[in-house]
Amino acid sequence: MAGGVAHDFSNLLAVIDGNLHLTLKALPDGDNREPLEDAIGTSERATLLTKQRLAFGRKQVIEHVSFDAGKRVEDVARMLQRVLGERITLDASVQERDLWVNADPKQVE
Repeated sequence: MAGGVAHDFSNLLAVIDGNLHLTLKALPDGDNREPLEDAIGTSERATLLTKQRLAFGRKQVIEHVSFDAGKRVEDVARMLQRVLGERITLDASVQERDLWVNADPKQVE
């Protein structure tokens, strides 16, 4: 049942994400793009979370790839900081770069 809900939610997110990208593309130069970019980042994070739920329900294959875990931590931290706002400071530091792993990036996130 959880897999079915995650699949339906994934379809809803695809519509939201598509419309956010279309709106951002139509935004005139000079307008504040940050709120839309934040919404797109959050939508993409929700999509990854949904894919994790599908994988957990064994409805999606886990894909192992090589990626830089340090860069991934920095990317997720940057997105989380935007979501947390200015009143909360997130300190996520990576001691070194080029921390390559072979795993499913969605599962790591």
